[in-house]
Amino acid sequence: MVLVNVDKSELDLHTPEIEKLIYPCNTVIDFSIGAALWFASRGKGKIAGTETDYTSNARVILIGIGYVFLDFLLNLILKHNAALMNKWLATDATAPNS
Repeated sequence: MVLVNVDKSELDLHTPEIEKLIYPCNTVIDFSIGAALWFASRGKGKIAGTETDYTSNARVILIGIGYVFLDFLLNLILKHNAALMNKWLATDATAPNS
């Protein structure tokens, strides 16, 4: 595992380039995820548990955020559905059954 540690000055230096590459980039979370992926894709860091610098020559990055994203999306849908049902129940006793 390669640990990528980026300080604020390095992030600020690359922010304009990262913002051009991310779509959508409407929220802080969009930028945060995009920046993390951008810095990880450079392949520069330290080997975990050591102080040894490492630079990868890989041309492909494999990420495992699919389940995290699906979990986020499912929770968002459930919260939206609950809010919608509460609105229907507050305004109309004939809310559809779910």
